[in-house]
Amino acid sequence: MISHHDDEKKRALVVSAEPENVKELNSILSKDYKMFFAANDTDCLKIAHTENPDIVIMDITIMGIDCYQLCLELRLNTESEEIPIIFIEDCDSDDDEFRLNLSSVDYITKPIKPAIVKLRVRNQLELKLYKEFFREMSARDVITNINNRQRFDECIGKEWKRAIRSGAYLSLIIIDIDYFKKFNDNYGRAAGDDCLRKVAQAIKKSLTRITDMVARYGEEEFGCILPDTGYEGAFQLAQKIKDAVSSLEIQNEHSQAAPYVSISLGVATILPNSKTAFSELIDEACRCLSQAKQNGGDCVAGQSC
Repeated sequence: MISHHDDEKKRALVVSAEPENVKELNSILSKDYKMFFAANDTDCLKIAHTENPDIVIMDITIMGIDCYQLCLELRLNTESEEIPIIFIEDCDSDDDEFRLNLSSVDYITKPIKPAIVKLRVRNQLELKLYKEFFREMSARDVITNINNRQRFDECIGKEWKRAIRSGAYLSLIIIDIDYFKKFNDNYGRAAGDDCLRKVAQAIKKSLTRITDMVARYGEEEFGCILPDTGYEGAFQLAQKIKDAVSSLEIQNEHSQAAPYVSISLGVATILPNSKTAFSELIDEACRCLSQAKQNGGDCVAGQSC
């Protein structure tokens, strides 16, 4: 059930230059949705990227707008690629090929019927929720219940592109549990899995911004992607994570780094540009992690690129 509180409502973006269409759709949907309106492609793209609508309702009979190109631009942007789109078209329109060339598209014919509009919008939003649920489940690591390597790879690629557009720094922390193989050999696989879960949650709790993410990067490795974060902030966070894991006081008597389970962390920060690749950031963080291991473990090593 959709809440009537504005801050909990789903967001609907209507793209139409026809005042009567705008007025009618607003009358039909405004009780259940927070409404946004665009009369042209420029405003549509701007609102899609700043307001993050849950659905776009587009009048494809608008003169002067290449709706195919507009939809393509929405699909090519990582921030709007998954937004479902509903077309409004004339009842005698013959745009089946146009619709088939676009994903997540439904359509409504004129004259607009309120019951049909509500049904199509609700169906598309429910389908979107199902897709998001299954995508989220497929991106979870089964042991630690945090993001898996696939999600890490997707996220760092998106954040790299976003950083290039905004001109912001991007930082990465690669974390390795010290002497984890000896921990497994000594305490058993079940204890090792439990250790991984506790360390993962300690790392996750150390991240306070919604934009930061942690993923299981390897067998006993984790990666933290920190958008819009400079080197000093990333290094301080790495120290905080190291202390959080140490405070768990999970015994590891075969570790040469500490009496308890400890971690080594490599920190790298870069200002992305179109001539570089995010692999450079990963490589640098891994080099710093190797330095931390060479320093005896249970420590942080970093580098600002």
